[in-house]
Amino acid sequence: MVNGETSFTRVNVERNNINVLHASNVLKIP
Repeated sequence: MVNGETSFTRVNVERNNINVLHASNVLKIP
């Protein structure tokens, strides 16, 4: 259970990082 939850959280963190990078790239476009 702990390993499954850790991997699930890791996927969410990576997904959030991708969203933040995408948002920052969009904001950089004038």
